[in-house]
Amino acid sequence: MNKRSAIWGGVFMLLGGWFGSCQREQPTIPLVLNQVIYNSYQRAILGPNTLALKNNETVIFDQDRKKVSTRSTDVKWEDTAFRLSLIDQDQDGRFDTPGVDLVVVSIYGQDTVALDLKSEHVGLLRSRTFIQVNRRCFLLAEISANGQQVALVPWENCTSDILTARTKTHLGKIPVRDLEGQDTFLVFPKTDTRQRLVIVWSMGTEDLELIDYLQQNQATWNTRFQIVGLNMADQPRKISAFLAASPLDFPVYLVTRKTCQSINCHALLPYAIWLDAMGEIVDVGLKKDQLLALLESAPKLLDQ
Repeated sequence: MNKRSAIWGGVFMLLGGWFGSCQREQPTIPLVLNQVIYNSYQRAILGPNTLALKNNETVIFDQDRKKVSTRSTDVKWEDTAFRLSLIDQDQDGRFDTPGVDLVVVSIYGQDTVALDLKSEHVGLLRSRTFIQVNRRCFLLAEISANGQQVALVPWENCTSDILTARTKTHLGKIPVRDLEGQDTFLVFPKTDTRQRLVIVWSMGTEDLELIDYLQQNQATWNTRFQIVGLNMADQPRKISAFLAASPLDFPVYLVTRKTCQSINCHALLPYAIWLDAMGEIVDVGLKKDQLLALLESAPKLLDQ
């Protein structure tokens, strides 16, 4: 038996005794996270409490411009798939400090994640860290000091008060507000065979350029994508005036606090959430250049 096997074997024996009285016996999933990658500051400051995770690189933008490092891996367990990341927030070379280091759960295979530190899919490690993906719960039962090895245990039930972080790979009803100020829900029926792009935007120059492009080039994407706009400006009169002067052929709704709880809003505007025809999330952070490349490829993909 090699050293690594001996270590994991000891961990599993310890876990087996602890979990036996808590739930039915569950297999432990050993994970190996990638090498530490340190971050550069090639992006502009985004605002307080915002972090951007790209290619396993994480930058937290705050008043101190803190530099952090991450480890991450993609996880598949039965019908659940997601990306798990650990963030060494205090840069002490350890990824397992409760109350200091962070855990992030995000979409499987997605290299770019932008989120607010108050969002649901990021949280501080605890002495017992539970995460949730859709309805499936997991316990991070053991994390090695350097963050390279994690023992993940499927958990039968986890209430919101014990969860550290959660995410979902399927968007159901999204609470929004219409332009008349009425609360409603955004629903994507499965009878529509098109994929969906939810454009989250404000009233900035880059946002308006993107919205104008979508309107002027709808023939490029209309047969493949259904587009819905979610505006975060919190200025309904200004938005209504804009739409009156520049009518759009796709619906626009206003973002509320409940909207952001549902889709985990962040400050990297504009961006798009890409859903397949069944409502499964393909990407949650398409930036303008990525979105334009996707839309411009639509006619080619349809011809294949």
